[in-house]
Amino acid sequence: MHEQLGHLLSMGKRRNIIVQITPFSAVYRAQHKGNMTLLGLPGGSEYLYSESLGRGHFTDDPAQLTQRSRSFERLGAEPLSAPASRELIGGAMDELLNTGGHQSAPFTPPARAG
Repeated sequence: MHEQLGHLLSMGKRRNIIVQITPFSAVYRAQHKGNMTLLGLPGGSEYLYSESLGRGHFTDDPAQLTQRSRSFERLGAEPLSAPASRELIGGAMDELLNTGGHQSAPFTPPARAG
């Protein structure tokens, strides 16, 4: 686990990668289930692709696009900033080292500004 967290930190140093952690305490996180892909094509066409067990769903229904776009925007507001995420990952790494790889209690992230 320590190496995986270190890998996240090193990947976050790349210009094209931003690592952001959504804490378990995030309000909206628990309300969102599943994955989705919002596609915006040249010319203005928009599509939504999502998956469920055993099948994919593809739609251009404006109501669903609006609902899922809002859902995506709310998810984007939940993560910690990149610097706060690095601090959280570093703290978790320290905790793993100090406990021999066994966390004694759930790691408490730094207070979120704003």
